[in-house]
Amino acid sequence: MGENVDNRYVADSRKSPSTAPSMLDRATVRTRGEVLLPYPRLTTQKEIDAHREKLQQLKRKDAAAWLLLDTVTAGTRFWLNFGEYSFDQHAGREALQNYLRSWADTSQTSDRIYLLAEVNADAPCYDITDYIQRCVNGDLSIADRLKGRTIFRLYQTETQGYDLLSQPGVGALAHQVLERYVHEFHDLIEGAVAGFCCDFPTFLSPFKVPATSIPWSDAFGETLDSELLAYLPLMYYETYDSATIRSLFWEQLTRQFVEICVRGLREFVHQWNLQFGINLPSTAKALEVDIGTILKAADRPILDANKLDKRKPFLIAKQIASRRFLRLDRSPREPGSERSHFESVESSGQISLCRSDSHADRFVADSALGFNSWIRNAEHNNSQVTSGGSEVHYFSQFLSIGVPKRSVLVLSPIHSLWTKPDPKGWNWLVKEWGWLCQMVWELGYDFDIVSETGLLEAEVDKSSRTLRLNGEDYSGVLLPSCLALQEETVDVLMQFVKARGGLIAIDPVPYLLNGRIGLDPYPLERLLYRRRTSILRGPTNEKAAALERLLRKHIKLPIQIYAKPDNTPTHAVVVQHRESTDLDLFYLFNRGEQPIETLIEIQWESTVEEWDPRNGERNALSHWHADGKTYTQLAFDSGQARFIVARRSGS
Repeated sequence: MGENVDNRYVADSRKSPSTAPSMLDRATVRTRGEVLLPYPRLTTQKEIDAHREKLQQLKRKDAAAWLLLDTVTAGTRFWLNFGEYSFDQHAGREALQNYLRSWADTSQTSDRIYLLAEVNADAPCYDITDYIQRCVNGDLSIADRLKGRTIFRLYQTETQGYDLLSQPGVGALAHQVLERYVHEFHDLIEGAVAGFCCDFPTFLSPFKVPATSIPWSDAFGETLDSELLAYLPLMYYETYDSATIRSLFWEQLTRQFVEICVRGLREFVHQWNLQFGINLPSTAKALEVDIGTILKAADRPILDANKLDKRKPFLIAKQIASRRFLRLDRSPREPGSERSHFESVESSGQISLCRSDSHADRFVADSALGFNSWIRNAEHNNSQVTSGGSEVHYFSQFLSIGVPKRSVLVLSPIHSLWTKPDPKGWNWLVKEWGWLCQMVWELGYDFDIVSETGLLEAEVDKSSRTLRLNGEDYSGVLLPSCLALQEETVDVLMQFVKARGGLIAIDPVPYLLNGRIGLDPYPLERLLYRRRTSILRGPTNEKAAALERLLRKHIKLPIQIYAKPDNTPTHAVVVQHRESTDLDLFYLFNRGEQPIETLIEIQWESTVEEWDPRNGERNALSHWHADGKTYTQLAFDSGQARFIVARRSGS
């Protein structure tokens, strides 16, 4: 996923297009082993020498390290704190003035003071900072007017660390940490370092911040619109507008971190031909942030997991493997440059899975989810740096060709968390979301996950009745149980339903629009209760049966798999479909416990080859055509994977 290439055709993201192997000659190319290393302490010469020795060992083994910035990006420097103060009706005005004056004496920053409005006022609160300053300066009439009222104080505090929400703060981190490392080990960078990565920022989760504090920076505040700034105290004080303010704030905070920190560090390391990645755990806390938005500016997502067959790790894995957008690259071009004007950050590039073991069977199974690169946790195994044997390398090569093709889009309910950050309610939503995604997977359908923020990029194609997003056409959209939808989301889905696309919602359906109830959600109700919107109700088994029926109605799979001898449809063999120019590549994996003989049906005429993952050899596969379709027969052992390459006839 390098800056200079189109990863649809290049497996090694730091090769130039002119040196890339042909798409089906990749068996002759070996991917390099990669390990994940913590960013080293460089305070003494002994520590520097020890790390240099590690890099030299990796280079001798034709491996490369990812340097994990696990502390410097753990938190941001500035925080905005909330205080609520109610003044007694009989308080002395001089005492009240002295109390307000004490704030100015102790605060190192400019506080903002807000007055809680009375019932039926035009706004829920008012900024009275200037009036408070007048009171402090001697206007006691203002102190009289504050008696019996409630005010809010927002004040900034500073901690140790870098300001990850401003360009100067990120620039300081880049120069003091990354540039220092590159200069110290400049002679080993090219061969032994793949790039830098940071842990996902927990401060982007409402559950991981103090009860009365939020991440802040003056630079971030300048990006917020005046209405959001005016109502910011409602993040902490519950009113009719609080849910809306919370949702807007967390969405804007996530965008600020992505645009300033992730993109800034990525561009900084690119000058040394290195990459920048995001390291995510396979635990529930990763679901508390907008994974797709965070990853959109990174070169490489890395999932640290050993088992992906549970609901929460599965949700995280599918979000990481979901396609992301194509961003226009506006960087200056040199004369004669052949670089594309589009810079791909979609999941057709490298999607790493970090393992502490090297059991190849795990990699074979996880490939079906969309992973195409594996790295080692060097802390668990210092003797080996490659993930499995040559088979894993061939998997990585094959699964770097083309882009994934999926026809089902599942919406993330992350805005419901931002709207109402209740741990118990969020756990229930995640459980329902996980059930839906696992059920779709078990029914044999591959899918992408997108947040409401990502859905804003979508367009509706009326002629094909599909939702186009990130270069993919989705004929079915699934809305998991959630509390709220944003107005922009409802607009996109309404256009999709009007174009006769398939929208399937799971009961209980959302009831808040932009975090509000009452008359405001009317557009949401119009969307959900249209004739072409399907709502799945009832017990779990009834929902599952209805989901299977509706998916068959809306989704036309490019490949069907039938179990012999009766040629009955089977879901035991899962499929990852990738497309590249005139080729369709199918990764087939038997997740069943028994061997199976199958009949494979491809929905168009094509010539078919099989690619052997053990040695990279290509072999013609016996096949035949009938009624404009292609058929072949394959046998699978339990846990066996097979690669099928179909070239469309006439190409």
